[in-house]
Amino acid sequence: MKNGLILNTKILILGSTGQIGKSIKKKINGNVICPSKKKLNLRNINQLKRYLDKYKFSLIINCAALTNVNECEKQKKKAFLLNTEVPDILSKYCKKNRSHLIHFSTNYVFDGKKKFKSYSEINKPSPINYYGKTKYFGEKKIIKSDCNYIILRVAGVYSKNSKNNFFYKLLNNRNKKIYIVDDEFISPCSANFVSDVTLKLIKNITLVKKKILHLTPNGSGTWFYYAKYLTKLLNRKKIIYPIKSDNFNKNNAKRPKNSIINSNKIQKILKVKFYNVKRYIYDEYKPNVIE
Repeated sequence: MKNGLILNTKILILGSTGQIGKSIKKKINGNVICPSKKKLNLRNINQLKRYLDKYKFSLIINCAALTNVNECEKQKKKAFLLNTEVPDILSKYCKKNRSHLIHFSTNYVFDGKKKFKSYSEINKPSPINYYGKTKYFGEKKIIKSDCNYIILRVAGVYSKNSKNNFFYKLLNNRNKKIYIVDDEFISPCSANFVSDVTLKLIKNITLVKKKILHLTPNGSGTWFYYAKYLTKLLNRKKIIYPIKSDNFNKNNAKRPKNSIINSNKIQKILKVKFYNVKRYIYDEYKPNVIE
């Protein structure tokens, strides 16, 4: 037995080309199936149901979602399908087959109005954009199914091997002046950090179930703060200016001002202590590693 799973059982990873899915795929042991978009179109619910019925998955890891906040506002049907309906189908399958489901959600289920404190798992979600709403609806579908689930809320995911994150866009921005919001507080997660903790949870999959857990490093700051830290770390000659989110996001979806989620609970369960956010950023983007 490795990673808490019998090697001959089937593990399904959805969204295996995304930042978290790709990282988990590299590290997990077992009989892992990672269907491509050509083989499994998640926007086709009937095809998804047929695909699930072909196999006896012991564990489904759902990393698939529509995470572009602005796109969710414009393509609400697609956002609801991927972020709400797909988790509903997966959880019902897991309930019926006594399988386990690990599902990734978001800090954006909260409205950000909490002053000076982080959100814990006991705080009631109240999303302010359609992305957050569809992810929260997905959580509720999973809970209602009563399957063996772990819902992991993450925040600001990044990976040096991906173009779809804040830090990549920052480092590859060729504008002379770069404006970054300095009034949205967050604890961004590296995909490697998330996958490492997820594998620890899988080792304890029979003990840790039917839980919502917050999964972020310790510490927090604004996007402006982390932009300054990373560019200084890599000695990038970029001029970064702070800007208020109300001015920056005039034509974009609303973001919570405080989206810091507290990960004390998962650290207690796993008997570990996470590092500060900046340590994980350093480990991901060490000087002389990036060209």
